Amino acid sequence: MPTAIKSLVRRFFDEICNQAKLEVADEIFSLDHAYHDPSSPFIVPGPEGMKHLVSTYQRAFVGAHWEIEDSGSSDSLPVTESYLSTSIRKWVCSP
Repeated sequence: MPTAIKSLVRRFFDEICNQAKLEVADEIFSLDHAYHDPSSPFIVPGPEGMKHLVSTYQRAFVGAHWEIEDSGSSDSLPVTESYLSTSIRKWVCSP
């Protein structure tokens, strides 16, 4: 995965997810960004949708921490395997 994309992925997890700096979404997501997850079909496009998604997880799992397990690319698209840790459990999030 190109360094610039890795940097954006890391910013997403470090700043938006872990530090709750939701305003960073305005810097790293385009207005037409689409979140593709059938379990979250109502996420609106763009930074606002990502802010809503992340804040939902932050409210549901207070004190949770996201870690990047692995990252690479598939067919020129970035692929990141991550996990969400809480004091109770670890969830693996993979593509």
